[in-house]
Amino acid sequence: MKSFSKIVIFGLLFSIAMLGQEESIKTIRFVIDSVKTLRNNDPAYAILLGKKMMEEADAIGYKKGKADLLDEIGVNYKKLADYDQALFHHKEALAIYEELNDSLGIAFALSNIGNVYRQLKEFESALLFYNNSLEMKKALKDEFQVSYTLNKIGMVQSEIGEYATAVINFEEVIRINEKLKNINLIGSGYNNLGTLELQRGGYKKARNYLTKAYRIYNELDNTFGNAEILYKLAELSYKTKNYSKAVSQSKKSIKLAETISSKLILVDNYKLLSEIYAKLINHKEAFIYQQKLSDIKDSIFNEEKTTRLNQYKTLYQIKQTENENTLLKVENQSQKKDLDLEKSFRNWLILFLTLIAIVLSLVVIQFRLNKKKNVEISLQNKKLEKLNDEMREVNETKDKLISIIGHDIRNPFSSVLGFSDLLYQDYENLTEEDKKRYIFKIYSSSQNLYNLLENILAWSRAQKDRISVTKKELALYIIVDEVYCHIEHMFQEKEIELEKKFTRELTLQADIFMLSAVITNVLSNAIKFSKRQSKITIEAYSEKDFTKIIISDEGIGMSDEKAAQLFSGAVNKSEMGTDLEKGIGIGLMICKDFVQVHNGTIEVKSKINEGTSIIISFPNKIQ
Repeated sequence: MKSFSKIVIFGLLFSIAMLGQEESIKTIRFVIDSVKTLRNNDPAYAILLGKKMMEEADAIGYKKGKADLLDEIGVNYKKLADYDQALFHHKEALAIYEELNDSLGIAFALSNIGNVYRQLKEFESALLFYNNSLEMKKALKDEFQVSYTLNKIGMVQSEIGEYATAVINFEEVIRINEKLKNINLIGSGYNNLGTLELQRGGYKKARNYLTKAYRIYNELDNTFGNAEILYKLAELSYKTKNYSKAVSQSKKSIKLAETISSKLILVDNYKLLSEIYAKLINHKEAFIYQQKLSDIKDSIFNEEKTTRLNQYKTLYQIKQTENENTLLKVENQSQKKDLDLEKSFRNWLILFLTLIAIVLSLVVIQFRLNKKKNVEISLQNKKLEKLNDEMREVNETKDKLISIIGHDIRNPFSSVLGFSDLLYQDYENLTEEDKKRYIFKIYSSSQNLYNLLENILAWSRAQKDRISVTKKELALYIIVDEVYCHIEHMFQEKEIELEKKFTRELTLQADIFMLSAVITNVLSNAIKFSKRQSKITIEAYSEKDFTKIIISDEGIGMSDEKAAQLFSGAVNKSEMGTDLEKGIGIGLMICKDFVQVHNGTIEVKSKINEGTSIIISFPNKIQ
């Protein structure tokens, strides 16, 4: 795409250079239209192309074209969330439109500046520019543009609570577009009025406006609009305590939202249904939609993170391309100067042959200086490469930790909040057995959260080489008993038996904290993938140079491919356990790091549906 873009830009530049001014202006107008069509698909390319054409428009004195390009470039920067650059280009365009006395251009630039300030939540500034744009459009007697800007002003007024003036503006939008027969903006006007009345408690009016908007969107076959309106109608039914109707409307909205993958509408509906079912004392359904809400928020968080990273990357590429263009201009100027110097040198050479020896000496000296400089540059480049590698490794470690915290820490919190809410909402109606079960779930989730935080802290310290190792002779039987007491509730919950096949006298050389962490994480993982009422076995024995600990379960096992990846060094997404337990994500990687610190080894043997064995070896001598 990048190579193709450069070819297109070169071709347009070449054609402008070969054409007269009138034909050049037509080409620039074509490019302006192209930039507008690119704003939704490739704003970065639109910016690059727009800036190139802006230089050509400036070169031939085509101020109108330059202003139009500046304004469109600002729109594309807004798409990339670079609001400073967006405002800069819109204001530059406004200055040229004012110089040209171009009323329509001024109106559009003012409106675009208002759009940026609205995005920044600077509503006072947004209203100032929208109102100035509105006055220009009224003077031009462009009713459609007047209604468009009135709609924007009404939206801002709704957000800041100026409901009365917002209603007047939305009604005017509907009146103008009924006259113009623009159904789309009529639907938008009714939608905005319904939303406004819903916010301030005018439920009867809200239902009337939203129903009208729903009919219009049906006529336009606007799936997104229908999904949005159905959610608002469901919210209205909920606020008026018509819960069955609210559930029906919300589920219809979800069905439409799923067809267009609108996650934001799904978030609103899941939250609403969770609240409705809680009111209906249907805790099962309330919890289901609370979980759906948590899952989709995770998905949106990851998508936003990816989008933001892509935006930063795109803006960096734009800046890099601009720097390359500037450097190319400098090199061209330098080459021209070199040619002039060469001609001058030849003339002087003919007249002053006696200076040849001096010139050759200067060339040799310059060559040596350049050679020395190249060596220095090469050394600097190697240092930069080393620093880049170190920075990449640091960023990868940071990204792993952020990914784990961003995904796994939500799961235990979701359970704690969900079951706490059930206890709070319906405590008096719950049986003692239900209360104990919910409290145990809260305790179990809190314990998982504590273990997660302990593992994250330990792993983070290990990654930064801050952890100290104190090896001494330890009795394995005592360590295992202490670990079992700590996670006994996990064994009891799944009715799993722990069998120890080693003597009380067996000892090994290890750090007590690290050994406990290794056994805790391996046992927790074994419980997670074990079937109910099964058995986990710990076998240990001492060989010549190593003490081996083998922890085996009778669980679901795994494929050879999965087993090979288990200790590969990557923080992989954890799998669901046999009771749909959500994993910690880094537990086994902590085991690997801690065993390696002891100069030991850890490996896995597994068969699907038969179980898994983790074999850990510790050296017998303190090293």
